[in-house]
Amino acid sequence: MSLRPTPREYRLAPKIRYNAAMNDIKQMADEIFRDRVRQAREMTPEEKVLAGPRLFEYARKIAICGIRSRYPDADEAEVERLFQKRLALQERIESAQLRLNGQVRNGEG
Repeated sequence: MSLRPTPREYRLAPKIRYNAAMNDIKQMADEIFRDRVRQAREMTPEEKVLAGPRLFEYARKIAICGIRSRYPDADEAEVERLFQKRLALQERIESAQLRLNGQVRNGEG
């Protein structure tokens, strides 16, 4: 019996390593999520209100990084314009969802 991997095992090895790595990343992300949920549950209402602007700024930085990644030649003004455009689109989507769910009366959103 040979200890050398078969050609099929050679082909599968990168996929197996990839799946194992993705599983590790998913477990880590799940742990981080659970920790953040626990922290949020432990916050007082006042702390939650104060966390809002910090969370928005965090989300803004992530969105800006995504824009810069997609448009590497964009200057700061263009990046900000694209961010504002995305923000406006998100607001329109949320408003439409509220209207569809009957949560906004005509003329309010």
